[in-house]
Amino acid sequence: MVVAGLVLNIAFPALFTVGGPADALRAISIVMLIVGVTIWIWSVVLILRHVPRGELITTGPFRLVRHPLYTGVSLLVLPWLGFLLNSWLGLVIGLGLAIGLALYPHGCDDASPTRLADDPNQALVTFPGCLGCRARTPQRG
Repeated sequence: MVVAGLVLNIAFPALFTVGGPADALRAISIVMLIVGVTIWIWSVVLILRHVPRGELITTGPFRLVRHPLYTGVSLLVLPWLGFLLNSWLGLVIGLGLAIGLALYPHGCDDASPTRLADDPNQALVTFPGCLGCRARTPQRG
């Protein structure tokens, strides 16, 4: 999809233009890019800090979504970078990635809660098909 979009964008640039970003769109795009790149860097730091020690990450962006790297890039980086580059192709690719995450979440289809190693009274609950959303709820039983 990405390669096809890039080839079409090069072959028919008039179809992909957004008319040059207006000042408001440029400002919004820059703000969203800053937010997206910040979330991406924050997620990478958390992964590098916790994964080598075998720790489950439940703070920062991982508290809200299962895959903040994918979600941040698909919704907060690609569309807005595309607008800054005078193309809506970033929006199409970003939404395609987000829809793919929603339809085919990695490991999100397990309906049974998984116990967290740090607190046996808490459970990790996944919600199939919602960009890997997670919530902490008390474990009963």
